[in-house]
Amino acid sequence: MTTNTQDPKPVTGYVTFADILGWKGIWRDKDEIEVVKSLLFIEEKCNQWIDKYQFEYLLELSETKLHEFYKSDYKKAALKEILEGNRNLNDLILLGQDTDDNISKKFSDLIYERQRINNFVVAMVEYGDEVQLNIAKKEQTKIQKQYDDVKQQSEVSSEKFDKAYSDFKIELSIELISDTFVITSYSSRMKNEIYIHSSIIRKLIGECLRKDMLIRGATSYGEYYKQGKVFVGSAIDDAASWHEQGNEIGIFFTPKGYILTEKETAQKCLNEKLLCLRKPHLKTKSNSYQTYFVNWGEYYGEFKKAICSDSYKIILPEIVNKIMQSDDCGKKLVKFSSKE
Repeated sequence: MTTNTQDPKPVTGYVTFADILGWKGIWRDKDEIEVVKSLLFIEEKCNQWIDKYQFEYLLELSETKLHEFYKSDYKKAALKEILEGNRNLNDLILLGQDTDDNISKKFSDLIYERQRINNFVVAMVEYGDEVQLNIAKKEQTKIQKQYDDVKQQSEVSSEKFDKAYSDFKIELSIELISDTFVITSYSSRMKNEIYIHSSIIRKLIGECLRKDMLIRGATSYGEYYKQGKVFVGSAIDDAASWHEQGNEIGIFFTPKGYILTEKETAQKCLNEKLLCLRKPHLKTKSNSYQTYFVNWGEYYGEFKKAICSDSYKIILPEIVNKIMQSDDCGKKLVKFSSKE
């Protein structure tokens, strides 16, 4: 039997490969189920960070480049409800897609009602009032259906917004393959993409350290294909080839990633609290060179806790130098950040 699948299209963007340092020792010394749960938890947390950064990015666009899609009084009221509620990215996109003020008014009212009934349901669960909870859930279902109907109406008129938004949109995802995280992104706005991609990388480092896992990896830039968890292309090969070359925790840019980023942005994207230019040159297993690396100094305390945790009861000979270099790097980052 053959399955019809859409041919993947090549995109150009950033690719990060990052794996857990000393994985063999962690897997041997800890309950494997708990290790898997920790990795899945980290992936879920990073997906939440992706949603948060993309929401904040679109919110900024709604006040600047895409302001015409959010300026009506009804939309301002709906936007206020979104900001005071769950700050949902899909709600913000849907609001921008609306071109009919009548739909926008309904949408504004429904956002408020949905938030109200959801809060009420949570309260009834906490109080243990089964009667009121059942009544509230019926109302919740009714309001959700109304919301879905309005959403369907608005999607009919979304073409103009979608075309404008596509010029700024940043597609970003994270996948977990064994102990390796793969973060991919693409956008026509490279300066914005590098900021959000690097922000997610830093959160990944922090979430791993909070789970007592040391992570190292590399970021490249270029063309790639992605479908599900199948990745191919020059950027994929470049990041995959370099990510195990790191001699300390943290994530650095491959030579190709550094050169293309430098050429495109001329350092205008460089925010040293997020993305530092490595001085002295980064030392890898095979050579040293100038490049960007993600500033993880705010997590130095978590790093110290991680190397003293049960995850690293035995520090294997092959990673001891990496840990010592990481400690030295972390101290410098803390010192550097304190001068800011």
